[in-house]
Amino acid sequence: MIVSTNPQQYRNGDTHYPFRPHSDFWYLTGFKEPETVAVFSKKHYTIFLQEKNPAREIWDGERLGIAKALQTLDANQAYPINELKAQLPLLIKEATTLYYDFKACALDNDIIECLDGAKTQSLGEHLHEMRLIKEDNEIVLMQKAADISIQAHQLAMQQAKIGLAGLFEYEVVSIFDAEFKKITLNMLTHQL
Repeated sequence: MIVSTNPQQYRNGDTHYPFRPHSDFWYLTGFKEPETVAVFSKKHYTIFLQEKNPAREIWDGERLGIAKALQTLDANQAYPINELKAQLPLLIKEATTLYYDFKACALDNDIIECLDGAKTQSLGEHLHEMRLIKEDNEIVLMQKAADISIQAHQLAMQQAKIGLAGLFEYEVVSIFDAEFKKITLNMLTHQL
């Protein structure tokens, strides 16, 4: 099984949008850095990710890096993303069927080159069925998220009603965002 995440989306120059990983990648790895590929077999989990780069991390935020990936992500192997084309063929050479979904980005073009006519099936067809089944802890987290969202929506609606004459949409959004962050931050600090 091969799954890649989304590339970083840039607004202009070196300013980028907040990163959101591909949902399937996030579900399988819990990891959210751009330009990352995970390869799963029956016995191994290998991840390809960006190396530590202090100069880039000043602008883009901290990267996990290769050394920490093995511990943090519980991967068996971790490689720099620039080694994908060299290592992926070795990892998949024994596979009879590869589960993979093409997303039309540069990273996926590299993966397609490595597949070299291998038999593939849609990962999403199988994975999305699995994702429908929730464990008890997932249901609890989903309920918490819904409760927080309800509370933030109610406050934003109250404030919009009060300030109906002069409240702009972006101001309502900022009320919602602030309440959401306040609640989630309080939850995090109570857990410490």
